Amino acid sequence: GISVETNIDNATLAEYVTNTGFDWPFAVATPEMLQSLADQFGRTIANPPSTPHFIIAPDGTAGELVTGFETPEEIIGRLQG
Repeated sequence: GISVETNIDNATLAEYVTNTGFDWPFAVATPEMLQSLADQFGRTIANPPSTPHFIIAPDGTAGELVTGFETPEEIIGRLQG
């Protein structure tokens, strides 16, 4: 996951990850990275309540921006086509 709160400290992010039960790596976007993501996907990418997410393929290409909660099974289904 990528936090779009560019000034969040590691302890706060770690607490959030623990409290939500997420078990994958998280990073904090730099302002430049956030701007680049917004340029590619639109401002929705920076709106955490809309649960924006996209999948990066093994070749490095990014899929379309999806909003809303998806279960792991739904994401796996999208990956499998």
